[in-house]
Amino acid sequence: MLIHLLFATFFLRANLSADYFTNRQDRYIEIRNCPQLANYFHGLVSTVRSFSLHLQPDNTTKMSEDFPIHPAKGFDRGKKFKAEAGNRVSEYLQRKKEENKFSNSLQKPNEYCDTWVVPLVQMFPFGIRQDEYVTRELLSSACQACKLFLASGYFNLTRKYMDIMLNSSADCEILTAHPTVNGFYEAKGVAGMGELLHYSFKMDILVGEFYLIVPMF
Repeated sequence: MLIHLLFATFFLRANLSADYFTNRQDRYIEIRNCPQLANYFHGLVSTVRSFSLHLQPDNTTKMSEDFPIHPAKGFDRGKKFKAEAGNRVSEYLQRKKEENKFSNSLQKPNEYCDTWVVPLVQMFPFGIRQDEYVTRELLSSACQACKLFLASGYFNLTRKYMDIMLNSSADCEILTAHPTVNGFYEAKGVAGMGELLHYSFKMDILVGEFYLIVPMF
């Protein structure tokens, strides 16, 4: 995930490939006038930076002085690195959770809000699985009177999510991309097989009792 922060406005992106600056602009999410969320992401990026390799002018890399554990050196296969990195991220998330426990009190009188933005972190190697747990609980809690609307560009739902949805009593509609609009379409080499895999996922999930919506554009 790539984040551009500018005061209280920021953009969420996937990566720095050239396509994202030209024909993949649909992958941007712009959020304005939300300093609390901007501060949250700034702190998260700073936390990750503290245990990341830093590129030097001579094209070498080194760890931060306050985090001397290298992810690839030693004979423990990165166990110490993952444990300490996970601790740092967990401590940051817990601190932000405490700080924002009563954030609804910040809402101005007579101010109407129709959207919730819930930042969730998934760093499986470090034992951070917020996104997985929350998504699973959200899908599992849907009752028969509920209707779920999901958007999945690549339609790469995990087996756990698929099983929950197929066994759910709620109606579910999934919006996914047409084969001709994703970056794997007619790509060379192995990348060109991406759409075939996505098509296979789509056919697999169609045996369930919910709708699959594929825009024709």
